[in-house]
Amino acid sequence: MQIFDHVNSSTSPSLNLLEKLWASYYLYINNDVLATGLLFFITHEVVYFGRCIPWFIIDKIPYFNQWKIQPTKIPSNQEQWECFKAVLKSHLLVEVFPIWFFHPLCSKLKISISVPFPSATVNFLQVCFFFVCEDMWHYWAHRLFHIGWFYKNIHKQHHKYAAPFGLAAEYAHPAEVMSLGVGTVGFPILYAYLANTYLPQLPELHLFTICVWISMRLFQAVDSHSGYDFPWSLHHFIPFWAGAEHHDDHHHYFIGNYASSFRWFDYFLDTESGPVAKRARENRMKNKSEKKTI
Repeated sequence: MQIFDHVNSSTSPSLNLLEKLWASYYLYINNDVLATGLLFFITHEVVYFGRCIPWFIIDKIPYFNQWKIQPTKIPSNQEQWECFKAVLKSHLLVEVFPIWFFHPLCSKLKISISVPFPSATVNFLQVCFFFVCEDMWHYWAHRLFHIGWFYKNIHKQHHKYAAPFGLAAEYAHPAEVMSLGVGTVGFPILYAYLANTYLPQLPELHLFTICVWISMRLFQAVDSHSGYDFPWSLHHFIPFWAGAEHHDDHHHYFIGNYASSFRWFDYFLDTESGPVAKRARENRMKNKSEKKTI
């Protein structure tokens, strides 16, 4: 048990409150496999459904309709309930099993569970790296899911809701759920593998960092399906951030805007969705044709 290496530090003044709670948790469970499995499962459920609750409440308050991207399409209680049951079933039947096998993989890849945690700078840079990598994976996997057989047999389930809402973020076919899992967990695993085999100069990866990354990715996924574009939405301050306004167009038009977190892949690969993007493409084509005739 890695945490035992720091058992005398679990109450040390040099550790912050979160680090002390982390150490105490692993010591209390006294089984790393069980502790990590419970940690991942509870984190996923609490963060995902906890983030969905505010959007559920907002949907019930007419005042917020002014910021609803598709204001005539408010999800009914029945739709929310059916979606909740389907997502929970997916969590219990599809996602729960890999979670329990994650700690042996952590041990093999030397993903630390000890305290203290890495510095805030290391945590921040690693999470940013995972965001960029996941966005790249999501873009290309999402485009694949919109091709013929893949759309009809897999991705069509997610497009049941042309006007998405928070709970619908993980309403998907099991194959798509696993694909999303690869994008989210696969890159931390790849990072740890490279750090332990080919790039020892890379900072160590900690399980706490993975928990932070997964929590932020869940926030992003739920928020991008919220169906609301507020004046304080993140993309108004960070222009390359995608958000609900970007992803809502994807559900509305069933094509384009394939990326998850950022806009650059859709911009540079000309797969932006919606009437504004369509007019921009038409203008570019028109300008090119005019240049050729000169």
